[in-house]
Amino acid sequence: MDPKIYRKNRVTNIKQLPSGEWKVFTENGDITCEHVVNAAGSFCPKLVEGLGLKDVPSINMIHHYLVTESHPEIEKLEKELPVTRDPEASASLKTRRQRFINRSIRKRCKTLGFRRNGLEI
Repeated sequence: MDPKIYRKNRVTNIKQLPSGEWKVFTENGDITCEHVVNAAGSFCPKLVEGLGLKDVPSINMIHHYLVTESHPEIEKLEKELPVTRDPEASASLKTRRQRFINRSIRKRCKTLGFRRNGLEI
């Protein structure tokens, strides 16, 4: 079976079937599959809560991305520009798909929803 990606289709629950397959309940109907890739980002811990999983390798941090529209000068380039980082400001600037991406992370930011040995830290 070929893998399929469903976008903009909120998952409401996931259950493992006796066969080992997974039944994924979504707003647009149920899906039965062998493997599930959780790409829920900051919603990952909430999504797997019903599965009884406590130690999801996911850390949510307070940060910000600014993505521009396509830029004509970047469109002319044959390669992406190198990533520039400013460790003092906890910021970086890079190009992807003819756009600038400016990322900033708050210093000493609080992590959200990270659990170690079942304890929230």
